[in-house]
Amino acid sequence: MATMKYCSECGARISRRAKACPKCGFPFDGSAAAKAQGHSSGTVSHSGGKKGSKNSALAAVLSFFIPGLGQAYNGKWMKGIVMFIASMIIWSIVVFGAVFTLGFGIICLPAGFLPNIYAAYDAYQDAK
Repeated sequence: MATMKYCSECGARISRRAKACPKCGFPFDGSAAAKAQGHSSGTVSHSGGKKGSKNSALAAVLSFFIPGLGQAYNGKWMKGIVMFIASMIIWSIVVFGAVFTLGFGIICLPAGFLPNIYAAYDAYQDAK
């Protein structure tokens, strides 16, 4: 059984012996077609897909203001939904604390921004 590698164009798993990706057709044999398209021959990526195709600064800003939106922009919808829900839970706790227990809410206010900061960082790294 041949070991597997990943297509640097679409991230599909392919056989090491494959001359081209069966999903997107990216050639791995160093052919003129790959060079004409500006691809290096045989380059594989284990990251699971093409990186750098999204604006990382935009992804970070989107996720800072609405946690999870930057992840959705990067195509990671489920991760974005989880981050949005987690952020809403944390902000609900902070707001509840601010309304019903004066000291607790004011002290915890900076903690409310932690999901926003993490979501922005994560979206930036995913888009990079």
